[in-house]
Amino acid sequence: QNKIMKIYICDNKEAEEKFKIKKEDILIVPDNNIKNCIGCFSCWTKHPMECCIKGDNINKLPEKIIKADEIIIITKIKNGCYSSFVKKVLERIIGIVKPYFTIRDKEIHHKLIKKEKLKLNVFVYGESTALEEKIFQSLCKRNQKNLNTEDIKIRKITAFNYENGGDIIDNIS
Repeated sequence: QNKIMKIYICDNKEAEEKFKIKKEDILIVPDNNIKNCIGCFSCWTKHPMECCIKGDNINKLPEKIIKADEIIIITKIKNGCYSSFVKKVLERIIGIVKPYFTIRDKEIHHKLIKKEKLKLNVFVYGESTALEEKIFQSLCKRNQKNLNTEDIKIRKITAFNYENGGDIIDNIS
């Protein structure tokens, strides 16, 4: 029997204390000393699914995501995008798709490594305008298509309480 593994990518250290992270789960928060992607594409060309940047704990994250059942992102919306920390982590996991293209749903997308659909849940907090939320929703839908995840769920929360589904004040998905 396989254990369900979740990967939490959170831009707020407070979440570590609020979530009940299981031993097999992974939590990535700002104090993990995450380095920026340098755009070298060696995660595609030289060492598939492994980032060449060493010295932080996510250079093998693409390999772990392929084995995961769910990605949970907790972020503030910044100008219709993820927070800079979450975006930095997402840039480092490009190795979870192949560098080649295919047509899916009449659109060009990267070829997939993992054929099974991954769950992707996004929780947003803090203040954001209706326009920022609309842009963010569009971004998340594009991520959902590119990463071949199940229908994405985006929830606006007032507190870090994932076990109860979040304190939902507005479902923007």
